[in-house]
Amino acid sequence: MRILKRATTICIMNLLDKKTFPLGSGLALLLIPFFFACEDPGELGVQVDSNNQNIAVKDTTISIPLSTILIDSLRTNQFTTMLVGNAEDSVTGSVQCTAYTQYSPASGTLPDDTLDFVSAYIRFKINEVRTTDNILSGHIDVHESDDTLYNQVIYLAKRKIDYNPTPITGVDYNINIDTDSILTIPMNDLGLELYNQLVRADQDSAFKDSLQQNRLYYQPLVFNTTSSNSGLMSLSLSNDTTALYIEMKSPTSDSTYYYRYRFNGRGHFTNIERSKSGSKLSTLVDEYSSEHSGGYAYGSMVDGIFAKLDLAPVKAFMEANPGLIVNNARININNTDYGSEFVVPFTSLRFYFIRSGKINGPIGNSRLTAFSSTILSDASYSSSSVDYFNTIYNDDPPNYSGEITQFTQIVADDALGIDLEEIVILNPTTTSLQKTIFTGAEITIYYTVIK
Repeated sequence: MRILKRATTICIMNLLDKKTFPLGSGLALLLIPFFFACEDPGELGVQVDSNNQNIAVKDTTISIPLSTILIDSLRTNQFTTMLVGNAEDSVTGSVQCTAYTQYSPASGTLPDDTLDFVSAYIRFKINEVRTTDNILSGHIDVHESDDTLYNQVIYLAKRKIDYNPTPITGVDYNINIDTDSILTIPMNDLGLELYNQLVRADQDSAFKDSLQQNRLYYQPLVFNTTSSNSGLMSLSLSNDTTALYIEMKSPTSDSTYYYRYRFNGRGHFTNIERSKSGSKLSTLVDEYSSEHSGGYAYGSMVDGIFAKLDLAPVKAFMEANPGLIVNNARININNTDYGSEFVVPFTSLRFYFIRSGKINGPIGNSRLTAFSSTILSDASYSSSSVDYFNTIYNDDPPNYSGEITQFTQIVADDALGIDLEEIVILNPTTTSLQKTIFTGAEITIYYTVIK
């Protein structure tokens, strides 16, 4: 009797907590007898016997089927990184990343006629790498694009822009990922042209104004790698180290001076060319409709593969238990630890659902308008509002877990009146090189029903 009383109290507390989002009318009616039961149930015409036998508090754990789908139209602009390199994997196939970026004047010393040109180079801070060992090597050619990039345009991974086939510079690199975090590319030919512009800026006030107000046009740069590359790099465009540097010296004092051009703020994206031929996921040829099942599900944004959760078993349970009240619900998604220090799983997850042939979301917003938004909209991939469907990553054992009580109640009530059966897992950092193998998923629901 004591346990049942406590269960009833928990039920009431949870119901009161849910008053901030819309519930089905049936559930709203169910709230009335519980809310007033502490006074006199007889006044409401509802008779509850002394043993509370009309209430049952239960729990269930439901296994959620996992599968892998292809979503090729990944958005690669509006982020502070770009991807460069080649990689091949027996599961996900091959991928080649070509980065496009505008650049513009930032700050530094103007040479006038007192500073001599020494050299020019680009430095990129390396955020992430994907490689089979601790050495990342290859060759990068830098070209000039034939088209301008615009901040207002949405650039998807499938987008490709023509560029001058003759590179303006190139570099062979050999990076030890345990000790190196900077990629340096010599840019002397282009740098000398920019240096001459800086000299002119001290001699022409109108030109100087255009320089300082970022009104001069600079052809976008394209960073293209060859098939001999051993991996992928994620390059930061916002780090303080990242810039195109013009190095100058004073012939009288031998002091060194710099002028910098920055890459963030004027448009950039990554073109990603993928091939699944000969790989384990070679059957994934059509976005959303092709599906790979069989124990494991794979998530890798750069490879265009996404793990999908099928909530059909949960919906079936809800239909078999109409009017249930969710006291608590948790999701647990297991993943492998890889056994490799060179492949990093997603540090966290975001959840979206498929509707009308595209990804919508994010999962968990309580307003219908939020559910109808697409992650490929101008508003960006993610919402800053609170999610009701989220997880945290745990190292031992490796898994993602989180509370999804309110989301589960929304599904039970069918409060939004839309199909929520298929949920897609994304990495919140959509241009990340992280890769995760999901090995199983389950939802545990603690609930109250009226007999």
